[in-house]
Amino acid sequence: MNIDWIIALGLFLVVTAWSFTFYIGFFNAGAEPLGDVLDSISDKFIGYLTTDTYVMHANYTESLIGRERTFYVDMDFPEGTNLTTKIYVDGTLISDTKECEIQLNQILFNTTVTKFASYQFVIKFQNTSDTYCDGALNTETKLKPSVKEKKRLVTQAKIDNMDAMPIEHIKANLSINRDFRVEIETNNIITNTFGVLPPNSTNVYVKEVYSRIFDTDNRVLIRTMVW
Repeated sequence: MNIDWIIALGLFLVVTAWSFTFYIGFFNAGAEPLGDVLDSISDKFIGYLTTDTYVMHANYTESLIGRERTFYVDMDFPEGTNLTTKIYVDGTLISDTKECEIQLNQILFNTTVTKFASYQFVIKFQNTSDTYCDGALNTETKLKPSVKEKKRLVTQAKIDNMDAMPIEHIKANLSINRDFRVEIETNNIITNTFGVLPPNSTNVYVKEVYSRIFDTDNRVLIRTMVW
């Protein structure tokens, strides 16, 4: 009798443990893998913070005396992008908006050149409401730029806009229904954070994506974490 009772109890415990394992496995099988969740949240943040940006390069060598020149470039702007034109001369932004102008499908800008010196110009523009060029210039020296290269670059205004949102609004706008953390890092300094810190002793999945900020050309790291 005692042996039968022990055998029955053992069978009961085995069946119970098997059933519990089955149900745990069943519910876990329906959960989305954390790697997929991480990719989704990262893509949503990057999609929100970036804007289509167009970049062109042009080169010039001065053969006359050094002086200030007005250069111009003929081009077709993608709709809504012309006012945001930013021009870099050898990596330095022409920050005075009066030193560049948009005339229909032409970009005009002033810069000082030195005899026999070579220069590289980078022209960037994107579809935002900001205005960077509002001078009044006359055409003088034409540049032939490279083909437009389309990129997705981070816009500081979008970072600031998201930074002002409560976390509940961010989740609603991006259709996120779980805890997460996103950090924006520039020059090895975390400048913005969204979400909550991961709990201690938790397995955290991390994804890092590098981009550039359109407004400053600074390199930026967007780090996303889920657990």
